[in-house]
Formats: sequence, C-alpha cells, structure tokens
Amino acid sequence: MRRFLATLFVLAAALGGCGNDDDTAAAPPPQAGPTTLKVMTQNLYLGADLDLLLAQGADLLTTVELLWASVQTTDFPSRARVIADAIQAGDPDVVALQEVSLWRSQSPGDHLPIPNAGTVAVDFLDVLTRELASRNLVYRVVGTVTNADLELPGASGNDYRLTDRDVIIAKPSVPVAATSSGTFPHLASLTLTNPIPGGPAIPVQIRRGWVSADLRAGGKTVRLFNTHLEAFSPDIASQQVTDLLGVANPATQPTILAGDMNLPPGSTGYALFLASATRLQDAWTVVNDGNAGLTCCWSGDLRGGSLSTRIDLLFSTPELRPTQAVRVNESARTPGGLSPSDHLGVLATFDASPAATTATPVAATAWPR
Repeated sequence: MRRFLATLFVLAAALGGCGNDDDTAAAPPPQAGPTTLKVMTQNLYLGADLDLLLAQGADLLTTVELLWASVQTTDFPSRARVIADAIQAGDPDVVALQEVSLWRSQSPGDHLPIPNAGTVAVDFLDVLTRELASRNLVYRVVGTVTNADLELPGASGNDYRLTDRDVIIAKPSVPVAATSSGTFPHLASLTLTNPIPGGPAIPVQIRRGWVSADLRAGGKTVRLFNTHLEAFSPDIASQQVTDLLGVANPATQPTILAGDMNLPPGSTGYALFLASATRLQDAWTVVNDGNAGLTCCWSGDLRGGSLSTRIDLLFSTPELRPTQAVRVNESARTPGGLSPSDHLGVLATFDASPAATTATPVAATAWPR
C-alpha cells in the first residue's frame, strides 16, 4: 500500500502492425490453454516510504536523501530471491506485479521539472526476471503500464528518479492473444513543500493505471487485469474501480481482476467490485469465508510491523471458479531479516473448465512460511 507521487510528465508509445493481403492461409484455431489457471498477485514494495515527503515541516532535500538511502537498505535484490522462491514453490501460471520500481539517478542533478535521470540504480523487473531465470523458471513479460514518474533533488545535489510500473508476467504455456493498458481518468493530486524558502508549493499528480492480457484457459479467452488503486484517497480509489469496471466490462466476458486495491472488505469501493451487475466474486472469500486473510502491511523498513487489512485481492467471474486461495510469504525473510515486501502475496487457483461453477473449494493456508 505504499503511496506513489507523479509529475504531469506522460510518455505514451503506440505500436502498430501491418498485414499481408496476399496471405490467404487459414488462421490456426485458438489454443485451448490450461483448464486450471493459477494467478498470483504481489506488490513488490518500492523500497521507501514516500509518506515522509508529506510530513509536516519535512525538508524536501533531506527527506529525498533519506528515501534514497532506504531504497539501498531495503535491498531489493535480496528480497527478489525470496519472492522468486515463492513463485517457484507456488508455480503460478500468471503473476500480477505492482510497484515494479525503476530507480535512477543523475549526478550532479539538473533539477529540471521533467524526469530525465538516466543512471539505473535498480530495475525491479530486471532483477526479478533474472532471479526466476536462474531457477530455470521461464516467465515472459506480457504487459506493462507505467504509472508515476517522479524526479526530485536531494541534499547531495543529485537528482533521484522513481518510475513505477504494474506488470503481468506469464508462463509460455499460457497462450496470450492480446494485451492492453491505460491510465485512469480519476487521479489524486498532492502538494510538496518547495525546497526554496518562500517558494510556491509543488503540485504533483498521482498517475495510476491498469494493464490487461487476454489469456486462453479452458477453451475460452480470459481477460486478466492488474492494477494498483489510489492509496491516499478511498474516494479516488472508488472512482478508479468504476473506471476499471468500465474498461473490463466483466458482465460480458470471463474476467479476473488482480492487484493492490487499497479498498478492504467493508469499504464502499470494495462493494463496487461485487455489485450484481459485475458478476464478480472475491476469490478469497469464496474459499475462505470467515478467514480475515490479512495482507498489509509490514513497516517501511521491512523489519517489523503487523498486518491489519486485506487489500491484495483477486476477483473473478463465474466461468472461473476459485478452488484455492492462499497467502504467500507470511513468515519468509531474507538472510538479513527483511520481509520480501510490505505486502503478502496472494495465490489463487481457478477452475476454467466447463464444470467450473461446481468445483469444490480447498481451504486456505498461509504459505509458504
């Protein structure tokens, strides 16, 4: 549930293809895909608590240096090994990742308002995929959305840049027909204290979005969405639920929505997911009704704290019957004692066969420890 800040900087890329009018060969029939689909959602934790930027009386330059130091001490390469271990043990077909951070720096900084630092300090996506490959686990990146892209100066004179992404990775055995991504029209705005005495407050907008992949499972196309909804404002997060449901349209197709929703059971936004018109069900409650299943959050230094809420969620339509849902990495730690993230992962198994709606649920466990 770490919170992201973003400038108004937006970078969009359009990819196009061209067909061959002379090619009259019949298209191959679509692949059926697996009849059982295992989906994991995991917030990776960006490595620092950005709430510190908003603390009353916080000095921006000093605080930025503290955040940069935290990124080093929370040691994503070590944490990625624990997360990769969990993926190996759980063997998901698809993994929805949030806070897939790319940290860069510029020395000396130019302090320009447009993010342009280019020296890579750590790329979470590269580190994690290399860890998976070192275990001979083949997962390919099938979809990415770029959210916040923020660059701020530190007391050292350097500039530090955070680019946030949500990513879907999948096994080659899962056919992927198409991917898409977008930014929510409803976004939160915040202000930072200007490091220049008497200078105007610095407005920033929190850019958030979604990424989707059309997967083949059980002989049908399943549209899987991954997102990270607003953390600062439940009202904005609820508006983003409406935005997401408008894009996903789960009433018309087999759908899975996964991510860090920042909307626990009982909240107004959570109820929007379960409105009768959506046909969605919460995978955790289907198989674990009565089990709180808390997933968030450990402390920002990843050395303590306690779990108090369930916001890492997977929803599915009736064509995808949840048969198991478990929490991941509740007790796992790095050799240095760090939690692999401030969130637990959640791994759910869905029956995508024609008999999906009659599958028998399997009780929950907190796994692996």
